[in-house]
Amino acid sequence: MVENNLYTAFQVMLTYLIQSKKKEYKDEVPDEAVRLAESFLDQTTEGKKYLKRYHSSIARWIINFVTERFVPGYGSFLVMRKKFVELKVDEFINKHDECQVINIGAGIDTLTTRLARRYPNNKFIELDYPSVAKFKSELCKDDNLSFVGCDLTEDSVSEILVNANASKQKPTIFILEGVLMYLEKDSAFRLIKTLSEIVEEESAILFSTMGEGEGEEILGRSAEKAMKRNNSELKWRMKKDELFSCISHSGFEIQEHRGHEEFITLFKGQLPRPKHIVKSEYFSFACSAR
Repeated sequence: MVENNLYTAFQVMLTYLIQSKKKEYKDEVPDEAVRLAESFLDQTTEGKKYLKRYHSSIARWIINFVTERFVPGYGSFLVMRKKFVELKVDEFINKHDECQVINIGAGIDTLTTRLARRYPNNKFIELDYPSVAKFKSELCKDDNLSFVGCDLTEDSVSEILVNANASKQKPTIFILEGVLMYLEKDSAFRLIKTLSEIVEEESAILFSTMGEGEGEEILGRSAEKAMKRNNSELKWRMKKDELFSCISHSGFEIQEHRGHEEFITLFKGQLPRPKHIVKSEYFSFACSAR
């Protein structure tokens, strides 16, 4: 079932949508993203429950309260994280006359669909669980966008992309937003190494990780238990220096490594400074080391 693979995706999307109802963030969540997310949620029984919560002012208030209680600052971080990802993908596409974007484990995120419509001359591929790929492909019929089913823990990403007609000769940017920390650490870096070898032209990767160190614990025990029950257990954390080294050995070099504080600086003047700063999750942009 789709629901079995989307617990975290549902939680993240609901939190993101709720930000669009807040005065300080309503202009930072694209209207098209809201419309698409609603259509994706409406395709499953569980998704409809989340959609109902989103449309209830009382439910939104409760979710905001609970989020700030157990994951303070996460709403702000999520808006900035998604702005950063879209910004870097836009920059990569505008740098090349023709390229491809491969989004791995996107869940019910709307970015790939929106970008495919914004850049009709570029190729877009999403890899996700077969059930997720199926329902998104039934809703999104864009000629330059394909949804491919796979299981990152079992399938060969290289073979999957060959079968999906991914080009080895086009500059490529890979997106792994909120994916790697749910894989075993060795599997996560093998995947990155594989991605660095797939294309012969320039490539880049956008990915999130969980930090390790003092002050970087963010999830309470109840939240972590709920994630574990729903097949969404966080598998690893890593200090910055070790992460840079592992990425370098995987064929990429990190160009940007940003946490919530860095996002606030990047988007200074666009978004208000939140009361709480998320200290555990980071987003990195890395380029191939060719």
